[in-house]
Amino acid sequence: MNRPLTLETPMDLPDGMGGVRRQWRALGRLWGDVSAGTVREVSGVYRVSVRVRVRAVPEGSASRPMRGQRLRDGTRAFRIRAVTDEGENLICHAEEET
Repeated sequence: MNRPLTLETPMDLPDGMGGVRRQWRALGRLWGDVSAGTVREVSGVYRVSVRVRVRAVPEGSASRPMRGQRLRDGTRAFRIRAVTDEGENLICHAEEET
């Protein structure tokens, strides 16, 4: 695992006009590997699936990735769709945001 990734969680804040504005709050840094998956087109937008492998974190820990959060690698962001446990590692099934 050679890539530092920032785990982020969504926060919806009032926008002052009766709606909400989504912001992302960093929870911490994880080291992981990112591998490309498939590419599909949905309504003219290309979706790239990725698998991100990180070290396992105990259930209930704030630094354990979960569905709805995202991992950031510099300017790239990967929205987590599911997390599977593979012993000493977690596999985050994600989609790259564009």
